[in-house]
Amino acid sequence: MHSSEIAREEVLLVYARDGRAAMIVEGQFDLPCLGTGRHPSSKANMLELARTLRDRAPDAFHDDRLLRLGVRQLPFVIEAESGSRSRAMSVLRRDTRASLDVLAEILHRAVVEGFLG
Repeated sequence: MHSSEIAREEVLLVYARDGRAAMIVEGQFDLPCLGTGRHPSSKANMLELARTLRDRAPDAFHDDRLLRLGVRQLPFVIEAESGSRSRAMSVLRRDTRASLDVLAEILHRAVVEGFLG
């Protein structure tokens, strides 16, 4: 028997014009700032927060390409991998956050240099 499970965590990366950055990670923040737009689901709250930020900063550059990337690993980024094995089960965990970090920085640099936005 073979099964597979993918765990995803929503992340909002917000960059200021002066280069400062903030990372808002699903599950690490309570979002009472959403007021009546607050949802029972943390994923829905992250989507609502992203929508609110876009509405309040309409001239800011917005890019959701990293969402479409999914959990693909970049060939030049070493992935974190761990596993465990018993007689009945083998578990392999892959962490693709390093790929997200690299691609986010590439997109940020492209905006700063004027290639995007």
